[in-house]
Amino acid sequence: MRNAIIFCLFAVLTLADLAQAQSFQMIDVPGGTLKLGATPEQGSDAYGREFPGFIATISDFKIGKYEVTQQEWINIMNDNPSLMNKWGTSNPVDYINWMSAIIFCNAATISTSTLGVTQCVYYKDAAMTLPFTLADYDGNGYAPKATVYINLNKKGYRLPTEAEWEYASRGGATGQATKYSGGNALDEVGFYASNSEHRSFPVGLKSPNELGIYDMSGNVFEMTNDWYGAYNDMPVTDPVGATEGTHRSVRGGAYDFAQRMCRVSSRYLILPDDRDSDVGFRVAQTK
Repeated sequence: MRNAIIFCLFAVLTLADLAQAQSFQMIDVPGGTLKLGATPEQGSDAYGREFPGFIATISDFKIGKYEVTQQEWINIMNDNPSLMNKWGTSNPVDYINWMSAIIFCNAATISTSTLGVTQCVYYKDAAMTLPFTLADYDGNGYAPKATVYINLNKKGYRLPTEAEWEYASRGGATGQATKYSGGNALDEVGFYASNSEHRSFPVGLKSPNELGIYDMSGNVFEMTNDWYGAYNDMPVTDPVGATEGTHRSVRGGAYDFAQRMCRVSSRYLILPDDRDSDVGFRVAQTK
């Protein structure tokens, strides 16, 4: 009987641990107005694709405190495609394409009792009645290209827009004007080519930014919701990027890139089918 009680307690603890692993720690990001893109503190490090700087007004939203980990991916998708998996499941998930990331977001939404299928953000049809689900996932970090309809009014998990990502990375409207997310010394806030041993690291080891968000400079590039497109200098409210394109925007730099790529305003781009060991993501939510 005693052994049975111990087994039951172990089972309860295991289920509790699993439930904790599947719940994302989200940071509330108060909305506000901020200049994004090539701002003065970025100096001569700014690439041409960061110009012109522009004023953006961003509504309140939530964003993941950490990059999505391999364990969180395993809990939802039942596999681990990461090429960096030898370093441990607390490292960010990698080697996934954009389509598989949005399927993860929907699947995580569906699995959450307070959200469920009605709050999915990504759909197969213009009427937004057929969400992408695990049935659309081929496995090993890959899902085939498809037309995606996006409803940002839904409260489910999603990728942050590029503007949301940069706004959060900068610490919001009251953040300090720094080159990297959380400071001007990249060694203190992120893993990059000079301190990473050419690999990713478990999330949350470096210092966070003013909002308490970790690893927005370095470790792995983070996918955004948006098609990559050129900036213009017109003030905007809650921008969602280009209406169409060939590449998706990724932000934040990575463990195998130099400091310049890890700045808060630096932009990069990937094909939606691309997978690499230095590309992951973090989740966001509309409030």
